[in-house]
Amino acid sequence: MKKKVTEEQKLEIRELYATGDWSQRQLAKKYGVSEGTINRCVKEVEKPIVTTPERFDQKWCEDENSCWEWQGTKDRYGYGRFYLNGKKEKAHRVAYQLHKEDIPVGQMVRHTCDNRACVNPEHLELGTAEQNTQDKVERYRQPWPFPAVCYLEMKFFDEIGVSLDQIAQHFQIRKETLENRLDDMNKTTDDPTKDKIFYYQKRAIHELKQSSGN
Repeated sequence: MKKKVTEEQKLEIRELYATGDWSQRQLAKKYGVSEGTINRCVKEVEKPIVTTPERFDQKWCEDENSCWEWQGTKDRYGYGRFYLNGKKEKAHRVAYQLHKEDIPVGQMVRHTCDNRACVNPEHLELGTAEQNTQDKVERYRQPWPFPAVCYLEMKFFDEIGVSLDQIAQHFQIRKETLENRLDDMNKTTDDPTKDKIFYYQKRAIHELKQSSGN
């Protein structure tokens, strides 16, 4: 026997449906009835028209860093996802379009806050793929197989005379890979303060602070 809803429940269902926050499927689950029953209850109820900006703004909340943290679904990389015109788009790109301008062909939307889940338009700016890659390098977001401190240890062992074969075996990497990394750390410039070794040292400090929560 199919479950029926009382007159009081019908009023509740209509009121909830009219808010625009409840779908027929959600109401059917809530009251333990079929979607057909819910459909008959709300047949003459007009749902409010929710604009795209209103729907978007329901899915984020501001944190202590002024980031608009996305509360909706995210992809495996941590970027928010939002349905726009029937397609699932990256939420930070939608935020840029809603609050600033259309995104020109060939341009990317970059985070100045380094928070992939942030959709605050003030934390977003346009740039090229090359600039985005440079951002990753300068902000130590480019993934490395080892922490920077390990590469500094490799260089130290090399400088005190440990053979490349022994170093490669210790860190379980190919000798060729080790040689390439040592060559990279030994790169110099006309300005000694910009020698590549300093990048490794700064990254090691950054990673240490990140791991300690500072």
